[in-house]
Amino acid sequence: MSTKSLEMIWHPKQYSSDPNIYIFTQVNYFHYSPPPGFCFDLLCKSEPIKDDPNLEGYNLVDKSNTLADYFKSMSLHFRTKNLMHTLGEDFHFANAHMWYKNVDKLIKFINERPEYGMKIIYSTPLDYINAIREEDQSYPTKEDDFFPYADFQHAYWTGYFTSRVAVKGFVRDLGRYIQASRKHISELKLKGAS
Repeated sequence: MSTKSLEMIWHPKQYSSDPNIYIFTQVNYFHYSPPPGFCFDLLCKSEPIKDDPNLEGYNLVDKSNTLADYFKSMSLHFRTKNLMHTLGEDFHFANAHMWYKNVDKLIKFINERPEYGMKIIYSTPLDYINAIREEDQSYPTKEDDFFPYADFQHAYWTGYFTSRVAVKGFVRDLGRYIQASRKHISELKLKGAS
Protein backbone atom coordinates (compact mmCIF):
# COMPACT_ATOMS: atom_id res chain seq x y z
CA MET A 1 0.00 0.00 0.00
CA SER A 2 2.78 2.43 0.88
CA THR A 3 4.37 2.03 -2.58
CA LYS A 4 1.04 2.24 -4.43
CA SER A 5 1.60 -1.25 -5.78
CA LEU A 6 -1.85 -2.74 -5.23
CA GLU A 7 -2.29 -2.72 -9.01
CA MET A 8 0.30 -4.43 -11.15
CA ILE A 9 1.11 -6.17 -14.39
CA TRP A 10 1.25 -9.86 -13.53
CA HIS A 11 3.59 -11.86 -15.76
CA PRO A 12 4.00 -15.32 -14.24
CA LYS A 13 7.31 -16.27 -15.86
CA GLN A 14 7.40 -19.69 -14.21
CA TYR A 15 4.47 -20.65 -16.45
CA SER A 16 5.53 -19.02 -19.68
CA SER A 17 8.57 -17.32 -21.14
CA ASP A 18 6.29 -15.51 -23.62
CA PRO A 19 6.43 -11.77 -22.72
CA ASN A 20 2.94 -11.32 -24.19
CA ILE A 21 1.38 -13.45 -21.46
CA TYR A 22 0.38 -11.01 -18.73
CA ILE A 23 -2.64 -9.65 -16.95
CA PHE A 24 -3.36 -6.36 -15.24
CA THR A 25 -4.48 -7.23 -11.74
CA GLN A 26 -5.35 -5.61 -8.44
CA VAL A 27 -5.19 -6.53 -4.80
CA ASN A 28 -8.48 -5.24 -3.44
CA TYR A 29 -8.28 -2.39 -0.97
CA PHE A 30 -10.84 -3.94 1.40
CA HIS A 31 -11.18 -7.60 0.46
CA TYR A 32 -14.03 -7.74 -2.06
CA SER A 33 -16.39 -6.47 0.59
CA PRO A 34 -18.18 -3.15 0.52
CA PRO A 35 -16.63 -0.33 2.52
CA PRO A 36 -17.27 -0.78 6.26
CA GLY A 37 -20.75 0.40 7.17
CA PHE A 38 -22.05 0.16 3.59
CA CYS A 39 -23.39 -3.38 3.31
CA PHE A 40 -27.10 -3.28 2.50
CA ASP A 41 -28.09 -6.93 2.28
CA LEU A 42 -30.12 -9.29 4.44
CA LEU A 43 -26.98 -10.60 6.17
CA CYS A 44 -25.66 -7.10 6.93
CA LYS A 45 -26.04 -4.88 9.93
CA SER A 46 -25.28 -1.55 8.23
CA GLU A 47 -27.85 1.16 8.80
CA PRO A 48 -29.85 1.94 5.64
CA ILE A 49 -29.55 5.37 4.05
CA LYS A 50 -32.29 7.66 5.34
CA ASP A 51 -32.56 10.59 2.97
CA ASP A 52 -35.59 12.51 4.26
CA PRO A 53 -34.33 15.29 6.58
CA ASN A 54 -37.83 15.62 8.09
CA LEU A 55 -37.76 12.10 9.52
CA GLU A 56 -35.96 10.75 12.56
CA GLY A 57 -32.67 9.04 11.81
CA TYR A 58 -31.75 11.16 8.78
CA ASN A 59 -28.19 10.07 7.97
CA LEU A 60 -27.57 10.85 4.31
CA VAL A 61 -25.02 13.61 4.95
CA ASP A 62 -23.09 11.64 7.59
CA LYS A 63 -23.03 8.45 5.50
CA SER A 64 -22.00 10.40 2.38
CA ASN A 65 -19.16 12.09 4.29
CA THR A 66 -18.01 8.72 5.62
CA LEU A 67 -18.03 7.14 2.15
CA ALA A 68 -16.21 10.12 0.61
CA ASP A 69 -13.57 9.97 3.36
CA TYR A 70 -13.17 6.25 2.74
CA PHE A 71 -12.48 6.83 -0.96
CA LYS A 72 -10.11 9.69 -0.19
CA SER A 73 -8.16 7.36 2.10
CA MET A 74 -8.22 4.63 -0.56
CA SER A 75 -6.88 7.07 -3.17
CA LEU A 76 -3.68 7.48 -1.16
CA HIS A 77 -2.72 3.92 -2.10
CA PHE A 78 -3.40 3.93 -5.85
CA ARG A 79 -1.57 5.53 -8.77
CA THR A 80 -4.51 7.01 -10.67
CA LYS A 81 -7.44 9.24 -9.81
CA ASN A 82 -9.85 6.46 -10.87
CA LEU A 83 -10.61 3.84 -8.24
CA MET A 84 -12.45 0.56 -8.44
CA HIS A 85 -14.21 -0.88 -5.41
CA THR A 86 -16.42 -3.92 -5.37
CA LEU A 87 -19.62 -4.08 -3.34
CA GLY A 88 -19.88 -7.84 -3.14
CA GLU A 89 -19.40 -10.38 -0.44
CA ASP A 90 -19.95 -14.08 -0.09
CA PHE A 91 -23.65 -15.01 -0.18
CA HIS A 92 -24.80 -11.43 -0.69
CA PHE A 93 -27.21 -9.74 -3.07
CA ALA A 94 -30.10 -11.78 -1.75
CA ASN A 95 -31.85 -8.41 -1.76
CA ALA A 96 -30.26 -6.55 -4.68
CA HIS A 97 -33.08 -4.00 -4.66
CA MET A 98 -32.03 -2.87 -1.16
CA TRP A 99 -28.39 -2.61 -2.27
CA TYR A 100 -29.16 -0.44 -5.27
CA LYS A 101 -31.75 1.67 -3.44
CA ASN A 102 -29.19 2.66 -0.77
CA VAL A 103 -26.16 3.01 -3.04
CA ASP A 104 -28.17 5.08 -5.54
CA LYS A 105 -28.99 7.59 -2.79
CA LEU A 106 -25.30 7.95 -1.91
CA ILE A 107 -24.18 8.26 -5.52
CA LYS A 108 -26.80 10.89 -6.31
CA PHE A 109 -26.03 12.96 -3.21
CA ILE A 110 -22.24 12.89 -3.61
CA ASN A 111 -22.27 13.47 -7.38
CA GLU A 112 -24.54 16.53 -7.03
CA ARG A 113 -22.09 18.24 -4.65
CA PRO A 114 -18.81 19.52 -6.11
CA GLU A 115 -17.36 20.00 -2.63
CA TYR A 116 -16.78 16.24 -2.45
CA GLY A 117 -14.45 16.46 -5.45
CA MET A 118 -15.44 13.05 -6.75
CA LYS A 119 -17.87 11.25 -8.99
CA ILE A 120 -19.07 7.76 -8.12
CA ILE A 121 -20.49 5.50 -10.83
CA TYR A 122 -21.43 1.90 -11.37
CA SER A 123 -18.92 0.49 -13.79
CA THR A 124 -17.38 -2.58 -15.34
CA PRO A 125 -13.78 -3.85 -15.30
CA LEU A 126 -13.43 -2.86 -18.96
CA ASP A 127 -14.59 0.70 -18.29
CA TYR A 128 -12.17 0.91 -15.38
CA ILE A 129 -9.24 -0.34 -17.47
CA ASN A 130 -10.08 2.18 -20.21
CA ALA A 131 -10.26 5.03 -17.67
CA ILE A 132 -6.92 4.28 -16.04
CA ARG A 133 -5.29 3.65 -19.41
CA GLU A 134 -6.07 7.27 -20.32
CA GLU A 135 -4.02 8.39 -17.32
CA ASP A 136 -0.89 6.81 -18.88
CA GLN A 137 0.49 5.48 -15.61
CA SER A 138 3.22 2.88 -15.20
CA TYR A 139 2.71 -0.12 -12.93
CA PRO A 140 5.04 -2.53 -11.17
CA THR A 141 5.45 -6.04 -12.54
CA LYS A 142 4.85 -9.18 -10.50
CA GLU A 143 6.34 -12.43 -11.72
CA ASP A 144 5.70 -14.92 -8.93
CA ASP A 145 2.55 -16.57 -7.61
CA PHE A 146 -0.08 -15.21 -5.26
CA PHE A 147 -0.58 -18.67 -3.79
CA PRO A 148 -0.01 -20.09 -1.30
CA TYR A 149 -1.63 -17.12 0.42
CA ALA A 150 -2.07 -16.69 4.17
CA ASP A 151 -4.50 -14.23 5.70
CA PHE A 152 -3.86 -15.40 9.28
CA GLN A 153 -1.01 -17.21 10.97
CA HIS A 154 -1.09 -20.87 9.84
CA ALA A 155 -4.15 -20.22 7.65
CA TYR A 156 -3.12 -20.86 4.04
CA TRP A 157 -5.45 -20.79 1.06
CA THR A 158 -3.61 -23.41 -1.00
CA GLY A 159 -6.23 -25.75 -2.41
CA TYR A 160 -9.03 -23.36 -1.49
CA PHE A 161 -10.76 -23.62 -4.86
CA THR A 162 -11.91 -27.18 -4.49
CA SER A 163 -14.56 -28.72 -2.28
CA ARG A 164 -12.94 -32.14 -1.82
CA VAL A 165 -10.96 -32.27 1.40
CA ALA A 166 -8.58 -35.03 0.23
CA VAL A 167 -7.78 -33.09 -2.93
CA LYS A 168 -7.05 -29.99 -0.83
CA GLY A 169 -4.51 -31.99 1.17
CA PHE A 170 -2.85 -33.32 -1.97
CA VAL A 171 -2.70 -29.82 -3.47
CA ARG A 172 -1.14 -28.39 -0.28
CA ASP A 173 1.47 -31.15 -0.19
CA LEU A 174 2.25 -30.81 -3.88
CA GLY A 175 2.33 -26.99 -3.59
CA ARG A 176 5.01 -27.22 -0.88
CA TYR A 177 7.00 -29.68 -2.97
CA ILE A 178 6.80 -27.51 -6.09
CA GLN A 179 7.78 -24.35 -4.21
CA ALA A 180 10.77 -26.16 -2.64
CA SER A 181 11.77 -27.50 -6.07
CA ARG A 182 11.55 -24.05 -7.65
CA LYS A 183 13.68 -22.60 -4.89
CA HIS A 184 16.25 -25.36 -5.25
CA ILE A 185 16.40 -24.92 -9.05
CA SER A 186 16.81 -21.14 -8.62
CA GLU A 187 19.67 -21.69 -6.18
CA LEU A 188 21.36 -24.07 -8.58
CA LYS A 189 21.07 -21.54 -11.40
CA LEU A 190 22.60 -18.87 -9.19
CA LYS A 191 25.52 -21.16 -8.43
CA GLY A 192 26.03 -21.79 -12.15
CA ALA A 193 24.99 -25.44 -12.05
CA SER A 194 22.79 -26.88 -14.76
